[in-house]
Amino acid sequence: MKKILLTAAMMLVGLTMSATKYIGTISVSINDEGSSQEATVGLVEQNGKYTLSIKNFMLGEDTPVGNVILTDLTPTDNADGSKSLSYSGVIMIPAGDDPRFAEDEWLGLMLNELGGVPVTMTATFNDTDLTCHIDIDMRNTLKQMIEVDFTTESGSEVKPGDVNGDGEVNVSDVVALANFAMGETPEGFVKEAGDLNNDGEMNVSDVVILANKVMG
Repeated sequence: MKKILLTAAMMLVGLTMSATKYIGTISVSINDEGSSQEATVGLVEQNGKYTLSIKNFMLGEDTPVGNVILTDLTPTDNADGSKSLSYSGVIMIPAGDDPRFAEDEWLGLMLNELGGVPVTMTATFNDTDLTCHIDIDMRNTLKQMIEVDFTTESGSEVKPGDVNGDGEVNVSDVVALANFAMGETPEGFVKEAGDLNNDGEMNVSDVVILANKVMG
């Protein structure tokens, strides 16, 4: 089965895809009352379109919301070499994977049952830095307007694909990620580097992306 998984990944390396993870601070304002938290924002590009995601998004320290994922984003080139993204629409928020919370504790699942959450977003990014502003409109459900501002502190501290933590991305990482996708946890496995499409899971899709990266 592992051989089949690797073969499938190698057959699909024609996909054009890249992923970056930005480490920084999120400022969250709820009806104009603010707080801040450390966060990782993922940005995946596939064939000219981007997906921006915030995993395990929280309101304060004890209210888990879920994974905020904005898809099908078209970039605009800026004069300074950076790119801009924008989004406006209604999204569904899947549960996160923070082990402190059971699946039914994630607020996003309840909001999904009420028809989803209206969201608007603007972002500017380059290879090392990302700033974005997101409005999450819960006024019709929880009487709350959530404003989220994210700014990187030191660029990307996680090297996407370097799941064995040796500082390089090569076929050894493909094998390690394939093993993880099959239910094994290789020694020294770096989970933060493995979810290359930022969907909250590590599976054959991530193996495909990593194989594409390694094959160039």
